[in-house]
Amino acid sequence: ASLGPAWAVPEADGRWTRRAHETLGGRGRVAVRLADEGSAKPVDLRGEAVERDAASIGPYELLNWRMAPSAAPTS
Repeated sequence: ASLGPAWAVPEADGRWTRRAHETLGGRGRVAVRLADEGSAKPVDLRGEAVERDAASIGPYELLNWRMAPSAAPTS
């Protein structure tokens, strides 16, 4: 399997929604690690939380994560 980044959308609250897709028609496992030890939760195409094995990916599948920093950004 090969996972490629597709896009990233900033949210008003400092979080990001990021999408990636499997490009070779394979199956595999995904590990999402954030530099600041924040969180990454799987979401659907509308940004709604989903219950799924966030580490598994199927052929040509799209994966979306809502990513949040470990601390709120300061301005």
